[in-house]
Formats: sequence, C-alpha cells, structure tokens
Amino acid sequence: MKNHTKTFYSVILIFLVILTGKAFHAHSVNTEINFDIFQQEDGLPNNRVHSICQDKRGWMWFGTSQGLSRFDGYSFVNFQPDANDSTSISGSLVRVIKEDSNGNLYIGTETGGLNLFNRDKECFSQPYKNHPAFKHREVSVNEIVEDSNGKLWIGTDFNIVVIDSSGNLTPLEPDMIDSELSFSGNFVRDLEFDNLGKLWIGTDNGVFVYDTLSNKMESFSLPYPEGKNNEIWEIYLDEDDVIWIGTYTAGAFLVDPKSKLYTHVELDASIERSETVRSISKGILGEYWIGTRGGLFVYSKTKGVTGYYNQNKNEVKSLSNNSILSIYHDSKGETWIGTRGGVNLLAKSKQAFRNFKALPGDNSYLNSSTIYCFWINDDGKIWIGTEDGGINIYDPVTQSYEYIMADEQDGNSISQNCIKTIQKDTQDRLWIGTYLGGIDVIDLKTNKITHYQHQPDQPESLIDNRVWDIYVDKAGEIWIVTTKGLDRFLPETNTFKHYTKPIGNDIIYWIESDSKGNLWMGSKDEVIVYNPKRNIINRFFEHTRSMFENSKNEIWIATDTKGIAKYSATSGPLKYYDESDGLANNQALCFLEDDDFNLWISTYNGLSKFNTSTETFQNFSSKDG
Repeated sequence: MKNHTKTFYSVILIFLVILTGKAFHAHSVNTEINFDIFQQEDGLPNNRVHSICQDKRGWMWFGTSQGLSRFDGYSFVNFQPDANDSTSISGSLVRVIKEDSNGNLYIGTETGGLNLFNRDKECFSQPYKNHPAFKHREVSVNEIVEDSNGKLWIGTDFNIVVIDSSGNLTPLEPDMIDSELSFSGNFVRDLEFDNLGKLWIGTDNGVFVYDTLSNKMESFSLPYPEGKNNEIWEIYLDEDDVIWIGTYTAGAFLVDPKSKLYTHVELDASIERSETVRSISKGILGEYWIGTRGGLFVYSKTKGVTGYYNQNKNEVKSLSNNSILSIYHDSKGETWIGTRGGVNLLAKSKQAFRNFKALPGDNSYLNSSTIYCFWINDDGKIWIGTEDGGINIYDPVTQSYEYIMADEQDGNSISQNCIKTIQKDTQDRLWIGTYLGGIDVIDLKTNKITHYQHQPDQPESLIDNRVWDIYVDKAGEIWIVTTKGLDRFLPETNTFKHYTKPIGNDIIYWIESDSKGNLWMGSKDEVIVYNPKRNIINRFFEHTRSMFENSKNEIWIATDTKGIAKYSATSGPLKYYDESDGLANNQALCFLEDDDFNLWISTYNGLSKFNTSTETFQNFSSKDG
C-alpha cells in the first residue's frame, strides 16, 4: 500500500479497518460498533433478556421477563404462560435455556420450575413437578449444566438437584468440609464444572466447590467489599482451564482450580456499576466479553481491557442498554447480548466498517463531517483534514480527538481550516495544503509551523494560495498543484519554481508519480503525464479524480463519468470498467490496494472491491454498516 493520501469527498472513514486489517484497541473507552437491536416492537415478548441459547437446529432462543422466544433470523415465536393451558410454559421469567446432549430442550423459570419443550407439538411439560424437591412450593430454576456422564445438574433457589440419564432426580446432600456451614437453602445462580471434574457453584452467599466423587463441599472465599453482599452471578470455565467468577459487588476474578489462587480482573472502576459482572463469554478471536451493569467490556488476558461498549444516545446502533444480562456466541461467530433493553446482535459480517461522525463540541467526535485527506503518524494517530474544522487528530487508544485549527491571534497556528492535503517530507515535516491559506509546514520535532503563501510582489513565492494537492517524490522533491499551476519547492532558498507549460489553462486538482518518475496530474478535462527530467508531456482528455499505481505497476485512473480505467503513460486509456462490469458507480474517487492485491475503489454510491485477476467486483454501501 502506498504511503499517500487522497481526497475522499466523504463523511466516513471507510478504509481504516478494511485495508489495514488492524484492530483499534482502547482502554475503557467507547469503541463504536454497529449492533442490530431487537426489542418488543420487533416481536420480542419483553426487553429484559436473561438467557440466550442456540439449539442444534440453529434457532436462537431468548429467555425474557415475560416468556420464552424463538428466533429464526426473521421473526419471533413467543411462548408465554396460560393459566387455562396445562401445556404452556409454567413461568414468565425465563432464567436459563439448556439443550442437553440428547437434544432435549429444558427451560428454567422463576417460580415456575423446570420445563421440557416438545418440539413436535410445540408445547411444554413439567416432568418433575410432583417430585418432593419441586412439589408444594414455587421453585425457581436458575441454571442447568450437563456433566460428562449425561447427568443434569439443576441450580434452584434453595439447592441443587441432579437428574441422571434414567430420569431419576436426587437433591444434593453434600458433606461440608467446614461443619459449621450448610449448603442446603442456598440460592444457586450458576454452575460450572472445572477440568478436574469439580463443580463450582455460584450462590447468593458466595462460591462453593463440590467434589462429585467424595461428596465433599467447601466454600471458596473472595475479597468482597466490607459491608457489601457476596452474590455470585457468573462462573465460566475458559479453554485454558481457568475459572472466571463474576460477582455483584467486587467485579470479576480469575481462579486456578488446582491451586485455588485468584487474581482480580481489572476493568474500570471509574465506570459506574462496572463492579457488577453478570455474564462472561469467549469470542471466536480469543477475546473475552464481560457484561456488567455499566456496559460491555472486551478483555485480553495479556493486554487487559481492549474495548468498551455502552449506550450512546447519539448512535442509534450503539448498545441498547448498559445493563448486560447475558452474552452468547453462536455457531457462526456472531455475538448476542441480552440486556434490559432488548437483544443486541453484533454481526461480524457487518463490522468491516466503522463509522466516525461529526459532533462539534464533543472531542469523542469529528468537528466536521467533510473529509479530504488522512495521514497516520508512527504512534498510530490519524491526522484528518476537514472542510472547515482544520486538522482532527484521532487517537485510537483513547478514542478521542484533538483539533488543530486556525487562530488569527496565534502566529504558530495553521492559516486556514479547509485542509485539502497532508504529506510528510524526508525532513520529518508535514506539508499541509489549504484552500485560500497556502501551505503550512509543521515540524514534527518542534511543532513549529512555517507558512508559505503567495506574495504579489515576490515572483518566487507560492503561485497561488488555493492548494489542491502536494506530492513528495522518491527524490524528496516537493510538488504542489494550485489553482494557477504547478510549483516545485526549492529548499535552498525557501522559494518555488513555477511550471506553466505542463499545466495549460486548467486548474490541476491532483498530482501523483509513477515508478518511472512520471508526474501524473488531473484537471477538470485532462490527464497530464509529465516527465520533469526528459521534459516530455502527454495529454489525454478525461474527467478524473485520482491516479494509482498498484503492486503490478499498473496505472489506474478514477474517472468522473466512465468508472475506472487502466492507463498507459504514453498511449492513455487501455480499458475501462464501469457499472456494466459491476462497479458500484461510474463516478470513481480514489483507490487503495490490500494485501491480497485487490483494488478498493471509493465511488459516489459506495465502495467497490476489484479483483484484478478475475476482473470481478464486490460492492459495499451504507446498508453494510
């Protein structure tokens, strides 16, 4: 990929993630991504989604506060209790949905006990409602896990019951290692087997560990805040055989099941309610998703927090609610987040695009929505040239902006806020081309700004203050195209040499160079190929926006009306590709090349990816994110 910038005439930064393949990591900041949100108005029975499950047939099941819902990707089918129908689900609030190894779908409800779904008849039964463990009381089933022997372990609001492969149900009666403690009567919220076969139990009274072979149970202490409760809401075993424990008041912990040593998971104490962790799940890329009452964290064991998502009222596709109740990664790698504000689907296929919007007065946003150019420094900060907001510098670590703007009272500010181009020279300086303000050169070592402007009484000054593009060639020569012509900077005298012959009478809007040393320039009506050393000029009638030389040394021109064209420096256009070939729009703007040698073309109707080997296009538009 060439190290240069070009005009996008666009309000979104669409190439940053697609073409670099880099993920922007942030510590406890809002990294905006697009969620598809499903709520009651879409057919969900209730917006509080406590549990999520995908069955072997691919259907998604959601347990809400007002019933169970099945989703096929298009519509919801809801199941709610009916006092006049004995085959309806027995409770409104669905705490857990579990499909066992035999394909049986169990649903645990609050005060409604355990339900078994009949797929053929689309109805429910309560096979254990007359068992002494469930009879004569309103039992809540909060968790269901299956062990390696096919036994189901049912966590209720008073104990654990075990259902063997023959359907026999037995209440758990463990021998407590500490004789002063009793397990019976504990409200069980979560269950998880570790790699040693021991059952970790999360209750409203802390953590217990049960040895299924010896029938011994012991409590496991964590540093809960003094005076606060010790409720456990989540227990999760990862692929490294580490137990994650989510608490209501003390955040999350990592525990080694063998040594019983634990470490605290540092999220961000400054974010309100982030100490309440109710769901933990591992994503397909190895990241951990942690749901709290204060938003959604993405966590790496080596890097810590790498992302944070919360509700942003300025973004309709942000998280629908900060209170996370459940997280589920389906078989396709999509992430489903159950909240108090509905289901949020993070479809990985839609995350190629990250939109950056303008909201003046808030440094989490751009201060102008029209973007002309980019430059990325060695720290990964992105300098963005805007129409009327000067330079916006985006920090992907803090997800915030700082702004460099014109200030008449400050002699070391830029001259104008309309930034057309940003180029770095060989002396570690940035050349900023402005409209009506000439050129501002920022020394990156000292931050001192030098101004070059047209002076009527100085013939060797910049030929015009309307600067459209700047190019630094391989020899370090700096070329500038303006409304009145082409200039080359002479560093020995800090003056400019004017080239009138190649230009003619038209305004030149862009300039590039190819590997053979030719300068390519575009006016409203012409493509001009100029070799400064040989003083050879070739002209081709074409309405253009930009030029690009790919890794195969092929020259591509983005045209205003004919799509894209493969070009020769001496003979002009060799072949055109337009809408009839699959290009998104005939008004092409600019190019970049990815690591697979595909050309990405920005057009007035979206983005096109062009495979130069097969000569086929794939198009993307706003509906893709």
